[in-house]
Amino acid sequence: MVTKAPELNPKLVTDLVMATTVTALPGYIWLTGDDKCDCTFQRIGFWTNPYLAETHEIRLCCLYAEFAKMWPQFFRTTPASWNRNEARWVETPQKWENEDMPMPLPIWHRQIARETGKSLAQVRKECKGKEHTRPKAKPWFVGKKYQTIPREVREKALEKELREAGWIVGEEKLVIKAGVF
Repeated sequence: MVTKAPELNPKLVTDLVMATTVTALPGYIWLTGDDKCDCTFQRIGFWTNPYLAETHEIRLCCLYAEFAKMWPQFFRTTPASWNRNEARWVETPQKWENEDMPMPLPIWHRQIARETGKSLAQVRKECKGKEHTRPKAKPWFVGKKYQTIPREVREKALEKELREAGWIVGEEKLVIKAGVF
C-alpha cells in the first residue's frame, strides 16, 4: 500500500523556500562525512551550475530521517551490515582496513557509539584530543600476496543476491563474462 504525501499549503512552501534561501555566501560547502549532523549515513546532495550562478545543497541523510518519521513503513534499519561477497549479514563492526588513510573521525565516532551504546555527543566529547588514537591505515597485503575472497565464493554470493531479488529465477544460472568479475 502506498501512502499519499500530505498536502502542503502553497504559501507555506513559498515561505519555507524563502526562509531557507541563503542570502549571504556560506563560508564552506557541505561534504559527505563532514560531521555537521548526527546521521549515521551522512549523505549530501550537491548540484551547482556556473551558467546560473546557483548551487543546491541538500542534507539527504536528514531529509531521509524526516521522511522515515512521516512514512516509517517505507524505511528499515538493520543492526548489521550486508556482506555482498558472502551474501550474509554481519552483526559486528568491521575493523578499519584502509591501506591509504586513517579512519575518518565521523566514522570512528559512530563506530565507538555503536560498539559501546553511548550517544554520539558523548563519544565526541570523550574522544576530543585523542584523535591520534583512531585506527591507522593498514595494508591488506600479507607478505607479498594480496588477500582476496575466492571468485567462486563471490559468484555464489552474487547469484544468491540476484536470485532473492528476482533477477535470476528457476533454473537460470549466473553467467559472468571473462574479465568482468
